[in-house]
Amino acid sequence: MGEHEPITGNLTPPLPPPFQTDTSRDSSCEEQTPSLKRQDSFIELSAIAERFFKQMSGYRGLAASGLNAVFGPLVDVAPPDKASRERAHMWQRGRVHTWNPEVASFFAGLAIQAARVDDRPVFSFIKHAPGIGSIEAKTIEMGDSLVTDTRTYGEIANNFRSFETTLRQFDNGVGVMVAGVAVPALDKGDQKVLPPAALSPKVVSWMRKRLGQDVLLITDDANSPSFRAYIKGKIEKESKNALERREQKVAMLLYLSVKADIDIILFCDSDFPDKAASRLISAGRRLIKERRITRKELIPSVRRILKAKQAMYPDNPRLADVDALIDGMTNDELWAQKLLLMTYDEGNLSASASRAVELGIGGLSTEATQAKRNDLKKIVDEKVAQGAIPVFIADNSPQELPGYDNKANRAELGAWQLIRKFTTAYDRLFPEGASECFFSVMRDEATATSP
Repeated sequence: MGEHEPITGNLTPPLPPPFQTDTSRDSSCEEQTPSLKRQDSFIELSAIAERFFKQMSGYRGLAASGLNAVFGPLVDVAPPDKASRERAHMWQRGRVHTWNPEVASFFAGLAIQAARVDDRPVFSFIKHAPGIGSIEAKTIEMGDSLVTDTRTYGEIANNFRSFETTLRQFDNGVGVMVAGVAVPALDKGDQKVLPPAALSPKVVSWMRKRLGQDVLLITDDANSPSFRAYIKGKIEKESKNALERREQKVAMLLYLSVKADIDIILFCDSDFPDKAASRLISAGRRLIKERRITRKELIPSVRRILKAKQAMYPDNPRLADVDALIDGMTNDELWAQKLLLMTYDEGNLSASASRAVELGIGGLSTEATQAKRNDLKKIVDEKVAQGAIPVFIADNSPQELPGYDNKANRAELGAWQLIRKFTTAYDRLFPEGASECFFSVMRDEATATSP
């Protein structure tokens, strides 16, 4: 396959029904298990994996903290050579810990499994596809400039295995956050300025072919500088009125996201969620009125969203028949279901969130105190009990939250550092790589005993 030759066809089998960990192994793997467990290499690596899983207190606490979704874990992969790795932004910030896609996937799977305490549903959006672990630190802080991923097609396809393999570990309950960086190797065309991956039909199509057409995709923050810079450039004639300019940009964001086949738009705005929701829904209504977007174009993504929620809440009566539910939804409700909006720990958060849920909002992201988060969950639960469609309540993965580096969480921060230790040992022990069976058996060993 040439370096820029597009991948065609669905290279991975369709994902099975949701929210059960896929622990199945073929008979040959079962036969290998006893001998694998006796190998010194397995014993050494398995001990590190077990320590990691035991220290995942932040992920185990997600459901208890009021969340039912998490933007994480990260499965980005750092460059393989040390010099490039040390220039990479995500490595410098301590957010990426391995240069091996299989290792990234293995530890992501352990974190996801740790979040599923007592079978309470926590939906994981692994990130940042197709991978941003190689982007250098000096290119990140560029104001409103769109950051470009300069990897070759081969490098991207190789690193993307971390996303594919993570999804294969689970019978769904896992979606993918798509990055806000331009990816020329996947987006060849005649455009002078390439879109962020999350707004690129070519990049999204490439990912769906590899991950399966039903995978749930969410943008990274679509109000971040890289998205704003691209969207501004797509507006042919900007209004001189500040409010109208704002509405033009929101409408363009919605238009581009639908055309790219992205399911959920994460929009972190300073407005309270009900005001932001009203503004975005109004822009969507206008797009349909102007026939730039059709109702038919909204339905596939809303169906994927509702199917994911149905798997989380199989006893919820509103979700019993997803197609019938969609048939009865207004266009405004379809748009609302595609939105996941930020809430802040200020003002009358509960009242604003309550109105947003009444508008049919698909999800809320919270950076609130635990007390405010409890209030938010109570409001959402009450609205759902009254007939509202269940809402994603999400936040960043625990190790990325402000103030996370404190005494109480130091053990888990140390756990993420264990990935670097594991990768170094893995490269020494398995220079040609290990089988998926090896990782599967080790996963079972690491998770066999509850912490």
